[in-house]
Amino acid sequence: MLAKKVSDFFHDYGALIAPTAAILNGFIAVLVAQFFKDHRRAKVLLVIAAGVLGSAAISATFYAQHQIVAERDAAIQKNKEIRERLGALIQEGASLIVGCSDNTKQPPTAAVDAWLHKVEDFLNTRLGHSYVARILVPTSATVNLTCNGANKEYDKLVHLVLGVNFHLEQFGQQSNF
Repeated sequence: MLAKKVSDFFHDYGALIAPTAAILNGFIAVLVAQFFKDHRRAKVLLVIAAGVLGSAAISATFYAQHQIVAERDAAIQKNKEIRERLGALIQEGASLIVGCSDNTKQPPTAAVDAWLHKVEDFLNTRLGHSYVARILVPTSATVNLTCNGANKEYDKLVHLVLGVNFHLEQFGQQSNF
């Protein structure tokens, strides 16, 4: 618990340690030069303190840079995972409507409902509810898309899947998840 608090502190304020240490080192230099010229022990103690502060400043600078790199790498990995999952959902949706032009096939209503539920769950947990609200908004890009030879019920499912896939593709093009 204490390690977590210390880590959080350095994460939030680590970048401020270096300039603070530099200011304190300047103050120590002035103290040594002006007030402790003839006091050997005080000079040594202040020089040691300046060395410790300098070491802390250097360490804090490297730690702050490490945090920046780690956060960037985590964001890249998260974005990659999201895009991969979006791609899998798009592919799954497309596979549900492959046989739409076959009049003998029944529309896969239950499978599309299950797929929509997976899409909604993923969007809610990984991207937020606003993404769920957007997938069901009709888009002009898919309004005129139909499946040749499909009955009306199957055609509705095709339109729904294509609309959701259109939005999922848009989400995959974003890089700020």
